[in-house]
Amino acid sequence: MASEVFDIAVIGAGPAGAFAAFQAAGRGFTVALVDRAVFPRDKTCGDGIGPAAVKALQGAGLSGVFDGYAPVDTVTVFGRNGARSDSPIPDIGGQPASGFIIPRAAWS
Repeated sequence: MASEVFDIAVIGAGPAGAFAAFQAAGRGFTVALVDRAVFPRDKTCGDGIGPAAVKALQGAGLSGVFDGYAPVDTVTVFGRNGARSDSPIPDIGGQPASGFIIPRAAWS
């Protein structure tokens, strides 16, 4: 087995870990991205990309990941006995904000 030396190890290759590894590699570090799961994999709760993550991806020049997906600007929460609450996604820094729903399998 060959051994390698990395500057940084990121444990967890979900959206946050993958983005952290991408940013570190973009700054010239050698990065090991480690996850216990085999990819691609589906994880419904990981499909939501919130407004702050959207801004971070856009700032990193990765706006293309949203191509073909409609922005989400309202969040709906369902409760017991049919209770429902619809809320707009709040602005970030005075700018309108939205999120996206992108299946994890689409990121592979």
